[in-house]
Amino acid sequence: MGQSTVPESVFLVAVMAVTGLFLVWLGRYVWRTQDLTLVAGARGQRVTDPAGLTALVGRATVATGVATILVGLLSVLVPTPQRGLLWGGYIVAALALAGWTHWRSREYTE
Repeated sequence: MGQSTVPESVFLVAVMAVTGLFLVWLGRYVWRTQDLTLVAGARGQRVTDPAGLTALVGRATVATGVATILVGLLSVLVPTPQRGLLWGGYIVAALALAGWTHWRSREYTE
């Protein structure tokens, strides 16, 4: 596997940046509006602290968006052999953050 070509690199950075910016916007929206309809699995009658739950989910979504943007930018700077470690680390971090958010969400529900 050789080095990425310029068009592939530009496309990758653009896709990751747009995805990350959308996640940041979505996280801030959930956090700011406290809209439980955007929180998967949250049932209004079981949530004891909607503000806390939406803040938690919003912060986690913003963090995922920032990580997505950074990985997109770093992927063109990291040599090809180490790129698998970068993407693997991103996947593990995103899954760990999702798991941590799910675990912490129990504090805000009955």
